Amino acid sequence: MNTEIRQSIGQGFTIVTPTRRLGRALQQQYISDQLSAQKQVWETPDILPWAGWMLRTWDDFAAQQKEVPILLNTQQQQWVWQQIVADSSFAEGLLQPAAAASKAYDAWELTRQWQLEIFPEDIWLNKDAFAFQSWVKTYQQRCEKNNWLDTASLEGYLLQDVSQWATQSATKLCLVGFDELTPIQQSLLQALEQVGCEIKHCQGINHQQAVSDQNIDVSCTTVADTRHEIKAIAHWARDLLTADANTSIGIVIPELDTLHSDIENIFDDVLTPSNLFTNDGQAHNNRPYNLSLGQPLADYPVIDAAFAILGLESKTIPLEDLGALLRSPFLGGAETEMIARAQLDAELREQGEPEIFLTILQQRLEKDEFWSEHCAQLIKSLIKWREVFQSLHNQQSCTEWIESFIALLNAFGWPGERQCQGDEFQTIEAWRKMLDQFASLDLVAGNLNYRSALSQLQRLAREHTYQVETGEVPVQVMGLLEAAGMQFDQLWVMGLHEEIWPLPARANPFLPIKLQRQEKLPHASAERELEYARRITDRLAASAKTVIFSTPLSEAGRELRPSPLLKQYARKKIENHSEINYAASIFVSSNIEELNDEQAPTVEDAETQTQTPKAEDAHVSGGTSLFKDQAACPFRAFAKHRLGAKSLAEPDIGLSPMDRGQLMHECLQCFWGKISTHQELIDLTEGALALDINQCAAKVIKRFQSQHPFTATARFMLIEQNRLQIMMHEWLSLERQRQPFEVIEREQEHIFKIEGLRIQTRLDRVDKLPDGSLVIIDYKTGKVKIASWMDERPDEPQLPLYAIIEEGHISAVVFGQIRRGEMKFVGLVEDPGGDKDKENKSGIPEVKTLSKSRISKDFESWQGLFDFWDQNLTKLAKNFRDGDARVDPYKSNTCDYCDLGSFCRINELAQGSENLTDNENE
Repeated sequence: MNTEIRQSIGQGFTIVTPTRRLGRALQQQYISDQLSAQKQVWETPDILPWAGWMLRTWDDFAAQQKEVPILLNTQQQQWVWQQIVADSSFAEGLLQPAAAASKAYDAWELTRQWQLEIFPEDIWLNKDAFAFQSWVKTYQQRCEKNNWLDTASLEGYLLQDVSQWATQSATKLCLVGFDELTPIQQSLLQALEQVGCEIKHCQGINHQQAVSDQNIDVSCTTVADTRHEIKAIAHWARDLLTADANTSIGIVIPELDTLHSDIENIFDDVLTPSNLFTNDGQAHNNRPYNLSLGQPLADYPVIDAAFAILGLESKTIPLEDLGALLRSPFLGGAETEMIARAQLDAELREQGEPEIFLTILQQRLEKDEFWSEHCAQLIKSLIKWREVFQSLHNQQSCTEWIESFIALLNAFGWPGERQCQGDEFQTIEAWRKMLDQFASLDLVAGNLNYRSALSQLQRLAREHTYQVETGEVPVQVMGLLEAAGMQFDQLWVMGLHEEIWPLPARANPFLPIKLQRQEKLPHASAERELEYARRITDRLAASAKTVIFSTPLSEAGRELRPSPLLKQYARKKIENHSEINYAASIFVSSNIEELNDEQAPTVEDAETQTQTPKAEDAHVSGGTSLFKDQAACPFRAFAKHRLGAKSLAEPDIGLSPMDRGQLMHECLQCFWGKISTHQELIDLTEGALALDINQCAAKVIKRFQSQHPFTATARFMLIEQNRLQIMMHEWLSLERQRQPFEVIEREQEHIFKIEGLRIQTRLDRVDKLPDGSLVIIDYKTGKVKIASWMDERPDEPQLPLYAIIEEGHISAVVFGQIRRGEMKFVGLVEDPGGDKDKENKSGIPEVKTLSKSRISKDFESWQGLFDFWDQNLTKLAKNFRDGDARVDPYKSNTCDYCDLGSFCRINELAQGSENLTDNENE
């Protein structure tokens, strides 16, 4: 600790700092000094930040007076300003009245701290300044009427009669670490000196002495980008701690708020890699570093869960929010019902609805036997929450709303049945303290309705920056302001490129720019920012024995240059550090024995092991998609159809391609239920055809609307119905061009056996021609081609599979490509009577016979094609039944849209093989 500061404490001075962090650092340094001197008892030094000293002074002053104004806290002041701005005539022109109120309050604080008149007559006022002048007048009138005093005006109020409180509250003051004092602070300190108080100013090490000291090393360096800069700092800190665990390290980051997550992630990787395996709420406890800037309280998971519960007052809840609530560990029953709630989340996602009616959800859970048994606690919570909510009054005070919010949270068992420890416990304590701040709004807000009260509580949580408390650690990560007056053994200041240092001017929009520049208000001009940046740079350069300034050379594709304020310092080159890959490190550091297990139990063995009744044939899920997945990749088929693995559905806005395809299928099924032959189709008049199409489209749309009330809005589904009608009319125009046929099957379920597997599938449609032969049709809304049938591992095995299982003579196998403007049949037709020279008599437009197709050279006959399909599909079925589970994608793009990559770990397998090869080469 600085000798002058130590002596001041011994002489009974109150130490006043610009920040809490500096005050805590001085406290800790003083304790260390006393322990080093082998003292066992000492008087606690009086150290506190300026704001804290002012509040203590006010309390002392108020205690001596018969009548004083009511001092408003920050939350009360913000509420008053928001109401004044929202109720004013200027509110209509504001896009964000709350944000405008916040900026207006900042302007008010500046005028109080800089002792400015609002406004001098010779200052021209624009619209914003005129609005501010009006708001200030209303604010002052309201404060005077209610006998309120705000913290921005506190110094000015105390300055009116310093003699009444100075001799008791401020006989000896030592100011430490202030880069600058505002005019009101200067006036107050001068007044104190005039009444006999002793005032000291201490800035620590003098910059000129520091840079002339041979033990001081100040340098600057450049790094590729911000991420590499953070990694370099983390490795630098680790090396210093390895050499001396007691060294004090400071890291100053101008944009700490935007880089918070990156810093935490990289520092944890480098300094505390063991935290990767910690999930008990204690991760902060073993970190050797501390971040001065916390996160908004609302962003902490346990608080986010609380707001999710309180947000259930709406009749509906977005699926994303409901899913987060169901999976949250901070609800009663979260541990015991964890699996069932996750299953419920997955099932709700499958419906594809973006929002859910809570009453419908509750009724559904109560009626379903499975959910009523496995989600009993969730059902009780929903019922209890609704009972509590319905008992609430429409208008209540903030204090009464706190009791209501607690009751609603208790209905869901928040914060959960597990014991909260460490970080989570501290966060819940911070929540309770914030509720006290919310209660203080009773003074200014009066009674509120539920939504207004909850909105204010959420605003408080967003604005309340909270940092989990940690013990004393050697590495301090802070912003520019927090570094004021701090001293370290080693210091690194990052991110000082020319775009950010000096900071660009950011004048307050509600104060006339001429006035701001004239009075040299913060951020008012480039000149003012340059002067301030020089002063801070000089102070930082004298804050440690070793100081490094660094600059990223690029960010987001744009080139950056070092701040001109760093030109005076020597250049230093630092070592580049690569990304840390712990999985690869463990891999290469061990003796690896590779064991490829690509053989799953056979389907018969699996059935036996699960003690299911032994059947003649094993039933598997998935229908014909089993063959498609087995052809694409054996592991995909195993994972999906044996293990039931699949990713969670992500509801789309509007209708998904699958939804549209399903609606088209249903519409065609409905139509061919009314009309069953080609003759009936061509006999229909245009009016009758349009009527049938409209009826079918309306029917399927009505069914869809009943199951998707949010997606299927009236206007949206009217557009979709019109699309279906157009598509149907265009498709049926193509059907009319065919030769006579009769639709004998539509969406009919079939169960067949192949290689001992019992497969359940559904054929879109089967037509019967006049000669008794059959045409199998598979509707597709995407583009199709027959090449997808012709591999040993076919991309689209459905039609070949239908062809070999369908009883009767099949003369054509075709896709029905239903795409607007691209309607057509795509497939193959048998040569009439086996004669390749005869004309195609199937009557299907543009579909060629086998002999005239591109694949004619590969197959001598129609039966030969069917035998080829039978052989390939039988082989796929046999491989699946025998437990083939190889990770073996058939094509280079097979994995592009597969959702099992994290399960089969194909990328890790490829990387592992490369590492193993490298090891063997070594």
